Amino acid sequence: MRGARVRLSGQAASDVSVFRSKWTRRCWSSVAVCLLAWTLPASAESPHAYLTIAYESADVSHVACLLEYPGHKPRWVGFGPEFKYKVLADGAVDTTSIEWQIERYVRFRVDAKRLAQAELRVRRQYGDDLYVLGAHDCVTFAIDLARYAGLATPSHFHYQVEGLLDDLAERNPKRLTSMDSLPYPWRRCPLLKAGKVKEDDRVVVRLESIECLESESMAMSDRVYLVAVTEDGQRRKFDIGKLNDGDRWTRGAVLFRVRRGTAIGVQLWDADRFNHDDLVFQTSICACKNGSICKTQTRGRAVTASTSIYRVQLKVESDRTADRRHREKTLARE
Repeated sequence: MRGARVRLSGQAASDVSVFRSKWTRRCWSSVAVCLLAWTLPASAESPHAYLTIAYESADVSHVACLLEYPGHKPRWVGFGPEFKYKVLADGAVDTTSIEWQIERYVRFRVDAKRLAQAELRVRRQYGDDLYVLGAHDCVTFAIDLARYAGLATPSHFHYQVEGLLDDLAERNPKRLTSMDSLPYPWRRCPLLKAGKVKEDDRVVVRLESIECLESESMAMSDRVYLVAVTEDGQRRKFDIGKLNDGDRWTRGAVLFRVRRGTAIGVQLWDADRFNHDDLVFQTSICACKNGSICKTQTRGRAVTASTSIYRVQLKVESDRTADRRHREKTLARE
């Protein structure tokens, strides 16, 4: 009958709602990528973009891709099951960042327009497709994206996730720009890249505190040391000492005096006397804006009872401000 409305209830209404939300999300995502591909110049004049393929193993092994287009913020894209830990389930394109969990990565320079077309193609190909571990999963998604972007790739049946990165690096040596290096190159300030930061505009990066919310060692405290490195190769190491659940290190230390916008990598390691040292915290920051940076991370695997939770607070301030504070403290002591 004309004008009549059919009301759905229960599971049917829920299924329709889920379908509509998936369809809307997929459509808007495709529209955004189409606009990006359309606005980028032709291939002959196209600027470089960067494709990073990263591997993480927080709970399960997973591969995701970071896409860096000129003039746009970097964004993560990958493929996985809608419900975690499933080997056969409905799949979905995932845009969650895995930066803080990265174990290894490879970064390639590619054509920007071709990368945008490759992203659109894999989004359409995978979309809400079925996730099948080992046949149609995060690894095949990364391989397809790399191949469509113009890289030489291995076959889909690449069961060793860790070996995939080495394989891609060996097949594309001329496109490879960096591999497994801290700080992450995509964390560098765009203003610094464009040469818009003055040479004398320098900042002090200070380690304010380290808090152990849960130690990596079960029956004993962690023996923690910190490693900090800048993109131009400066490296510092600090012995923090023993930390147990609830302990907080607040002595503070100056990590670097660097040009504003420099990328800095920070790692915390638990020194293991009988085995290799365990990485309990890792981050990469851009020393652009003045202020405090506080990050909390959970690392390790719950299955092996080796999880740890650490909170690290850093502070970025102008070199002049730091000098003034130092003079004020010196005068107060006198």
